[in-house]
Amino acid sequence: MFTDVVGFTRMTSHMTRADMRRLMQVHDETVLPIVDAYDGRRIKSMGDAFLLTFRSPTDAVLCGMAIQDAVAAVRAKNDAAADLHLRVAISSGDVRLERHDIFGEAVNIAARLESLTPADAVYFAESVYLAMAKADVAVDTVGTESLKGIPDPIKIYAARPLADLAELPTALPFDGAHMRRAVRPSLVHRLRAVARSAWVTRSANFGRRVLIGGAAAAGAGAAAVALSVVITSIGTGELTPPIGDAGASLQPQVSQQEQNVAADRADEAPQNTDPDAWLKTGVALLGSSDDDKLNTWIEAGLTQDATRAHALLLRGHAAYQRGQTKQAFADYAAAADAQQSLADDSRLASHAAAQISQFTADIELLVRTHTSDALLAALAQRSGEEGFFGRHHAVRILQDLGHGDRVRWFDYAVEEIRGRSACEDRLAAVNILGELGDPAAIPILKEARGSGVGGWIENRCLRGAAKDWIKQLSEAG
Repeated sequence: MFTDVVGFTRMTSHMTRADMRRLMQVHDETVLPIVDAYDGRRIKSMGDAFLLTFRSPTDAVLCGMAIQDAVAAVRAKNDAAADLHLRVAISSGDVRLERHDIFGEAVNIAARLESLTPADAVYFAESVYLAMAKADVAVDTVGTESLKGIPDPIKIYAARPLADLAELPTALPFDGAHMRRAVRPSLVHRLRAVARSAWVTRSANFGRRVLIGGAAAAGAGAAAVALSVVITSIGTGELTPPIGDAGASLQPQVSQQEQNVAADRADEAPQNTDPDAWLKTGVALLGSSDDDKLNTWIEAGLTQDATRAHALLLRGHAAYQRGQTKQAFADYAAAADAQQSLADDSRLASHAAAQISQFTADIELLVRTHTSDALLAALAQRSGEEGFFGRHHAVRILQDLGHGDRVRWFDYAVEEIRGRSACEDRLAAVNILGELGDPAAIPILKEARGSGVGGWIENRCLRGAAKDWIKQLSEAG
């Protein structure tokens, strides 16, 4: 796959270097997490273009669609990317890997095809079309073209867009394809950029430096800015111990006596139009074994204007309890649409936090549309728990909504250090933990550093930064 920014030379000819850097940062942080989510591999960057490979032709096409939708979403909310449009071109065939580059006719076809691809489109060669799962992608036939340097004409296809950007410039061409798979959040890429830099200049509040890698010291200024983005979001919030299951403490408990009373009330016609009292009875019925009474209660509630929104919420709880998670979040969204205050329901919030890695698109839309304190609290709790995708999606959403101060950064860093395998990811987490400035981090940092006579069993990646932080935290504490 080749991706390329449309009109890059023209667009950047009037930009300052700072504006150009911002544009390319937005570009990379938008595209690369999508590539990761579809198991793509970046072979090389060529200015504004990427050369990528995939294990599956279908994944390559789906990734291209997701990239176009992600870029369209960024255009709508980021002025720095208002004119950012991409082409995506894909071919399939044997290639040769040499010196971290790839060669072969499939590469040449994709390169030639990229020059024919319109803005915001995904074009692919017949070789891709024949090998892909056609039921997964709506396809249009573009035509047959003779490409320079390719002996035979190539039949070209395109992923069929669901929206016309000429008529609706802010639409997503493929109806939100970037939200259909758990995307590795761009926070990871920002943290990696920090960890790869050599010397990071701390902010004036800290006034110190720490050696964190082996790259050239010339990258210090950019690394300091990147780390400042992360550290500014950390703030000085409360440091908390690791947490259990997502949202567990938010779940309301219903006693056996309340269940029995609810079961007795369910035998009566639900004439009580007090929606809160009605919902309390319904929630108690959730814990009973009588599904018929629960369903009758819900159906009766749906017929009354006063309790309809609460009945949608209760139906969502019942669906979630039965394992029908997709339906549950559809009902939750409908309930919150009907009455915004229901987005503060603690059970709804705990379910959202628990399922964010599996139903990312549904939950993110719910949180963004109906931001509530309960949802923010559940995401904050999830941000410090094990489980990579759920944790990172929680952090990303909180930061995007301007609530980065609610992230449980201490727990987040601990989970990153203990649960990640890549050196740069763990190193970035060590630095976050140190920046928090709490002596409670010292045992975790010692664990990350490792031990052994003469340092022979110490972690080569983490020991330098961990030792520096241990020393500074010990002196401060």
